[in-house]
Formats: sequence, C-alpha cells, structure tokens
Amino acid sequence: FGHPEKLARLNEIIHPHAIAEIDRRVEQLESEFKNGQAVVIDVPLLFEAGMHTRCDLTVAVIANSEIRRERLLERGMSRSEIERRMESQEGKDILEQQADVVIENNGTLAELKEKVNELWKRIQNH
Repeated sequence: FGHPEKLARLNEIIHPHAIAEIDRRVEQLESEFKNGQAVVIDVPLLFEAGMHTRCDLTVAVIANSEIRRERLLERGMSRSEIERRMESQEGKDILEQQADVVIENNGTLAELKEKVNELWKRIQNH
C-alpha cells in the first residue's frame, strides 16, 4: 500500500482474473436459481475495477476514519500499515456519491446486521 505504482500494477494483473472468476460464479449461480433469488458479491474495489456496471444495485458500507483506524488496530495492524491502506482507498464521500445505497457502520456489529437485514427485506419486496 505504500507504493502506488506497484499497487496499480498488482491491480492490473489481478483484476482481470478476479473479475472473470466472479463472472463465472455469478453465471453458474444464476443458472441454478429460481425466481426472486439474488447474487451478492463483496468487492472491495467495486467502482475502481469497473465491476459496478455488472450490478443491479450497489451498496457501500462506510465508517468514519477514526472508527476504521480503531477496528484495524484491534485486528493487529500497525498505525503505519493502516495509514498506507487508508490513503490508497477511495474516500467515503466518493463511495456515497457512487453507490445506490449507503450503510453507515459507525456502531456495533449488531446494529450493522440490523441495517443489512432491513436492506435485504427491501430488496426482496421489489
């Protein structure tokens, strides 16, 4: 994350293969589905990789910077690793503008689950 040019090159190498695999799995799942079922994909660089064009609905889960830092520290990352990672990611303002739905994740895991369940119910009712 501390070398933007190396990260860009890594993404150039990985993204086409990852996208092809996601497409393959989605196609396989869709062939097995009955009416009303959905495929959910979790793609950290959804917009940067252009994957959003394959989605009927995009959802961004965002949290403020301080909470993200605290959570990453709890996972054992160093402060310098956290800063490098956060500097390489899109800002939450950009995600809020690009996503169809934004879920704020500044609370507990239980609160996040409740928000996701509410969204899932809305999706199923459409």
